[in-house]
Amino acid sequence: RLINAHGYQTIAEIGLGYGGTIASVLANCPTVSAYYGVDPFKYQDDYGDMMNIEQGEFEDLYGFIRARLAPFGGRSRLMRECSISAAGQFKDGAIDLCFIDANHEYRHVKADILAWWPKTKHVLCGHDYWPIGWSGVKQAVDEIFGAPDEVDGSVWIIDLDKRRT
Repeated sequence: RLINAHGYQTIAEIGLGYGGTIASVLANCPTVSAYYGVDPFKYQDDYGDMMNIEQGEFEDLYGFIRARLAPFGGRSRLMRECSISAAGQFKDGAIDLCFIDANHEYRHVKADILAWWPKTKHVLCGHDYWPIGWSGVKQAVDEIFGAPDEVDGSVWIIDLDKRRT
């Protein structure tokens, strides 16, 4: 709803899962001209999460997502690398909306927020804002911002335009 309501054109999603969000946004938001999907598609020894699958499965998943996004042509841009490295490739303010849903451990969420905040012009948001389960997400968001400007289900939303005024 935020993307269409404001006509956002440039989106970054950090952590792609099975590619459902990027595919849905590209199918339903005609103003989006560039949607950057950032994910290393790489097994992490020290991360216990259902999306931390064996490397062979990651290769299959990467192929699945590429095929899923093929109908969107150049509007979808996969970046197969870690979040921090990918953020370094963007100028400050280059992204209209950034959605963070990658590694949910506190230190990683905090690093993702701090890396993508300067790159994001209007809305910084993410998934799994819960007091239990993925408490690292809530801890990082609250520590950096005090509290989200809005929570929609488990999605935290920071309105950077309001925070600048």
